[in-house]
Amino acid sequence: MQTISNQRYMQSYYNGGYRYFFNGQEADNEVLGEGVSLTSEFWQYDTRLGRRWNVDPVFKEYESPYACFAGNPVRFADPRGDSVINGYSNRLSSAEEAMRQSERFLNNLSQSDEQYLSAKQDYDDKTASYYRIKRLYDIAQNIMTDFKEHSPEMYNKLNHLRSPNGVVDVDVFVFVNYNLNNGTYTGQSEIEHYFIEHPGSVSGGTHYFFLFDPKHDIFSTNGVKLTINPTYSDQIGKSFAHEGGHIHYEVTDPVGYAKWLKENGNQSAKSGHLKNKDGKEMNPSGQRALEWENEY
Repeated sequence: MQTISNQRYMQSYYNGGYRYFFNGQEADNEVLGEGVSLTSEFWQYDTRLGRRWNVDPVFKEYESPYACFAGNPVRFADPRGDSVINGYSNRLSSAEEAMRQSERFLNNLSQSDEQYLSAKQDYDDKTASYYRIKRLYDIAQNIMTDFKEHSPEMYNKLNHLRSPNGVVDVDVFVFVNYNLNNGTYTGQSEIEHYFIEHPGSVSGGTHYFFLFDPKHDIFSTNGVKLTINPTYSDQIGKSFAHEGGHIHYEVTDPVGYAKWLKENGNQSAKSGHLKNKDGKEMNPSGQRALEWENEY
């Protein structure tokens, strides 16, 4: 049986200009050869071992400093090597590749070819789509960068979120929405929590936070969503902190939060806030959100 070498197989992609491979990471052929080393903002990944070859700067007592994807690269994705992620990353990569493919097809045609006009229109459409997504990506990235610089401690708490029993890294996907306006706050957090029982285990089960967003090519068993309206520039930081507080509490103590909601008739389960007659916040998720907002 004839086999195709890894080098020849990968070369066929490089010749086409495709740079992104496993888990959305970019190939770095200067380190270990073609298709062997992938790079991201926070690590360098060896595809042969399924491990990073540089030590994780964030110490985790439960995990090897060389581990990636919680030891399960099939289930988990981590394109940048961190946990606060630009929600437009996957969609932008797909849009860029679609634009490049359309460009290559167009460049192989002459203006006299019957397909030229339709190919040119396709390229123009895909280019416009890419730059629309790129604009949203840049806005979200600037919001994340500004928050990280202003409040590094809160940012790091979000960037290293894990489920209560320490089994799952939880990613925070950041989006922008100019139509979002909840009245007092111009932000929104979306958290879908599930608990899968493991009878007989010490932990009793595993907590997962599912995020399925086909529009943005996100299908995650360990993701939550944080959305900001960038129209109100003076409120962006506080809104990010507020929603980050909701996320931090509900991810780190889902059992306690579920118990509180049940005891209070599931009031404010959607809003995350419940005030008593004196105006005091009673919802523990809302309390954490206000603490983070005031700390910001």
